[in-house]
Amino acid sequence: MCDSSTLNKTLEQYLISSSLNLILNDVDALPEVGHEGIICGHKELQGSFVAPEQRWPYSMQVYDEKKMVPYDEKVDIWKIPAVCNYYLGKSEGAKAFRYHVYPIHKQCREKLPRNRPSASEVLQFYESLLREYFRAELTNVKEEL
Repeated sequence: MCDSSTLNKTLEQYLISSSLNLILNDVDALPEVGHEGIICGHKELQGSFVAPEQRWPYSMQVYDEKKMVPYDEKVDIWKIPAVCNYYLGKSEGAKAFRYHVYPIHKQCREKLPRNRPSASEVLQFYESLLREYFRAELTNVKEEL
């Protein structure tokens, strides 16, 4: 998502429905990533929300879009922990959940894009946590009966 170089801008791309579904909303800058990769924007991107490969690598030179090395969809994987943490908030339950997602979030923040998981792998990890949670809740209910 090329126009999401800050957490706030990324959060503006989603809607939360009344049934708590996350809906992708504003996708006017959603280019298809081919084998050659992409470069988002015509200016230098900065900040901790921006993946390392999106940052200008030549500190002694003025930014030149033509010298940027293209990157792939793994830049969006870099953003997953920040977005997830925002939606979790700061409750005690959120703190406990962060402990459980730490392994996948750590992988998402790998400096080398090829070491980051795919979106599918992140989803599978989240879904396995959800299944474990419901299994544990069901066990607790059975024990109470």
